[in-house]
Amino acid sequence: MKRSIMTIFTGMLFLALFGCGKTPQTAMAAPAPTALPADTVTPRVEEKLLTPTPTEPPTPSPTATPEPTPEPTPTPEPLTFTASEHMPLPDEDSQLQRGLYFWLDGVVTGPGPLGSVRAQIIDDRGQTVQEGVKTFAPSEETREYRLLDLTFSKDIQCVSEALKFQDLPAGSYTLRILAAEKEGEERLLAESAFRVTDQTWLQLQPNNLRGNYTTALAFFGSPERFMFRYKLKSGSNRVEVDAKWRSRYKAKARGLNGKKWTCHVDAVPYLEQACRYMEQTYIHISGKGFDTGRVRLSSLVAKMNGIMVHRFVGDRTFISHHSFGTAIDINASYACNKGNPENREKIFTEVTQNLTYNGIVTIQGKQCYDFTYTGTVRGGGVRNIPEPLTNYFLYELAFFRAGFSWGVYYPHKSDAMHFTLSELSPELFTDGPYAMRKVFSYIEDQAEAPDPA
Repeated sequence: MKRSIMTIFTGMLFLALFGCGKTPQTAMAAPAPTALPADTVTPRVEEKLLTPTPTEPPTPSPTATPEPTPEPTPTPEPLTFTASEHMPLPDEDSQLQRGLYFWLDGVVTGPGPLGSVRAQIIDDRGQTVQEGVKTFAPSEETREYRLLDLTFSKDIQCVSEALKFQDLPAGSYTLRILAAEKEGEERLLAESAFRVTDQTWLQLQPNNLRGNYTTALAFFGSPERFMFRYKLKSGSNRVEVDAKWRSRYKAKARGLNGKKWTCHVDAVPYLEQACRYMEQTYIHISGKGFDTGRVRLSSLVAKMNGIMVHRFVGDRTFISHHSFGTAIDINASYACNKGNPENREKIFTEVTQNLTYNGIVTIQGKQCYDFTYTGTVRGGGVRNIPEPLTNYFLYELAFFRAGFSWGVYYPHKSDAMHFTLSELSPELFTDGPYAMRKVFSYIEDQAEAPDPA
């Protein structure tokens, strides 16, 4: 019985260990991996640790020196013509009255020395009817030339002077400005079409003032105060001025001896101030055998020759500032006051070499400006005062102080009778090459000076 039980226990142990007909395993095995398609299998490469082999650094290739970019060849500056701002070339809008002057102005500039400058007037048939040429010597190095010589020098060949616009009959024309560099070809720099007219009423233009427009504008402040419409009077340099302009700007100033002087309304305070100086100022002049005693300055005015007279100057070259009523002529009959350049030298010599200012003295209860005269000119003036000194005294002690300029300083002539507000510069009397000012401290200054402590 014990044997049977042992036999059964042994059989059961066998079944437990080896199962029913299965192969015995020593441990549970993992499921086999699923095989991949042959074309997706990547062979495994065994990684190895590589030690880098040291290498020499590469020798750098030499850098090529860049070739400099060539500078562009400069284009030579051309010849140029610059027209004057206030005296432009004539055009279709210009009113060129037959018989009147027109002044051509502007500057020709070249990159090198100029060889020639030419201005031509061509009529409507294409014919050159007038021409002005300025040529430069081979030795000259002129790079700039102005067509109009405002110094009126007789030593300069002026292209503008050569063109006689006043001689052109009514009609259509073309103006050309040409120039050439030294040994170069002539080039056309400017061209303008214009007309000469017989029109009755004209508008005054800056060109009619020949270089004095800016000075006049500085005094008046606006063009309408002096640039009037006008009509030439036949056979005369006088003009008829637009009635509206006259009614607006014509005025009366208190002159000498209670008289009324007709002038521009803007000139009234200046003229009246000059007259006050003349009436309230005394001078005394003495010399060898010569003593004037006390002389009132106003007594040196032998004659006032006019203020507001609407006209061009004698040859119609430009408008007179008497037309505006801003200029006054005094002592016109004196030879030294006639309009020629030689008179400027005569007056300058008498004032600077033969006249000494001594200061302020009191004579018969009146303070006077005291002078000594050592020249030999006698006669013609008040109390034997030399005529070349008469208008100098009027200007020095009255008109200069009142803001006027003196016509003795015109570049083309000496016009010592002429005292003006809208031309020239008063500084010429003090600082110019013919400066004559001597009195710098006035009687009024002494009266206003405080008493010393």
